[in-house]
Amino acid sequence: MYLKSRNRGPDVRGAPASRGTGELIPRVPESPVMVSFDVAMGLFWLVCGIIILIPAYFIAFGGRPDLHVHYDDAVDPAYVSRRAGTTALLMGFVVIGYAGVQLVYGYHPLALGAMLATLFGLSVLTKRFAQGWGWEPE
Repeated sequence: MYLKSRNRGPDVRGAPASRGTGELIPRVPESPVMVSFDVAMGLFWLVCGIIILIPAYFIAFGGRPDLHVHYDDAVDPAYVSRRAGTTALLMGFVVIGYAGVQLVYGYHPLALGAMLATLFGLSVLTKRFAQGWGWEPE
């Protein structure tokens, strides 16, 4: 049990209560365990990265290019799986990497901006690959 002074001073362990009364004042229980904003957002980005990796894995290694929303049926499925799938995997790893930065170092606006710009560039690239950009029909 902690002692708290009635004059709104700091909590002091083992010190007598104020006004010399010697009464013990029970400490008000603290709020439930609080999680740091950086930890909460880092876990959020980690979950988002894993969610990105799931369909990216199926596109890249499972031979399922039809999972890509911009997939063109006229394009070779192996080409789309190879190019768009690995680009989508890279997107997931970028998000997981940012989650690690957020968890270890905290929030940095430059890192968030770099992740968002990288995701934008990679999303344009994976869209182009799914539509057959760079594919030569035989």
